[in-house]
Amino acid sequence: MMHRYATALLLFTLPAQAHEHPKDFAGGNGEWFDQLERPDNAQHPERYRTGGGHLCCTDKDATAVQTKYQIPEGGSYPEAVWYVRIRIWTYTGYQIDWVKVPPHVIIYKRPPGIDDDPAMRNKAWVFLTAAGTMIMCFIPPLPEN
Repeated sequence: MMHRYATALLLFTLPAQAHEHPKDFAGGNGEWFDQLERPDNAQHPERYRTGGGHLCCTDKDATAVQTKYQIPEGGSYPEAVWYVRIRIWTYTGYQIDWVKVPPHVIIYKRPPGIDDDPAMRNKAWVFLTAAGTMIMCFIPPLPEN
């Protein structure tokens, strides 16, 4: 079983309000992130009627988060089971824990030119609802060479 830890950006979102990233966000890819659509939109056409619900990102800024993955037996990267370390609600209150990323929210497309910068190759991004209870989109880091 292989584990990988990487720094990522955590983007909190509200599905009904759009947000513009600064143009220099993530290596000058603010516009790319502003237009990034949720990978499961085909199953949810109603999102296009909700004022931005079809987009990954909306009105919150980014924060760093750890990621890790496990390769299933017989599998290979990027067919991994991904986890992000985020704040979650439990019956005893909020705590920081590893949360499994649902496969239907993973986006394997990377921002243009971002991987030309060695410092950005290990970056991953996850987009959550405002309450931080649901992962809407996840862009994993590139595999290590």
